[in-house]
Amino acid sequence: MDAGARIGAIAGAERRGRAQALGAPSHCWSSIVSIRRIVCPEVPESAAPFSQCLVVDQQVFLSGVTAAGSDGQALGGNDMAAQTRACLAKIACLLAAAGSGLCDVVKLTIYTTDISRRAEISAARREVLKEPFPCSTLVEVKALAAPGLMVEIDATAMIGASLGE
Repeated sequence: MDAGARIGAIAGAERRGRAQALGAPSHCWSSIVSIRRIVCPEVPESAAPFSQCLVVDQQVFLSGVTAAGSDGQALGGNDMAAQTRACLAKIACLLAAAGSGLCDVVKLTIYTTDISRRAEISAARREVLKEPFPCSTLVEVKALAAPGLMVEIDATAMIGASLGE
């Protein structure tokens, strides 16, 4: 058993032990679910305590991805479509590292600071994503994590779904 498998087995045992200690029914802790944390060099990890991407069995869950560059500045400046494309490029990188791709995305939640510019977001999505398009929700928010950021996208994918192929 390699180091990664040992760590996964230990983490699984810890989860089962916690569930048992909390009085969870046996069916909640007796089955083993595979959970892998995915990292991609092109998508820097946040200092905040959360995972950017997790694979749970065949499902891929991505936290909100922004157009922040390595310097913290918004890629694409004030161009809503460019920021959207930058987010989708980062999502594609994380999905590839997870053994998936944009064609496997089944749900997007898009947060924007200016919903009146939704046509720009939609145009960028059409450039990058293929039909049938994933389910999607667009939400206007007051602000994102850093000044200049106008778009944040979180995604859920199913490895092997191949919606666009």
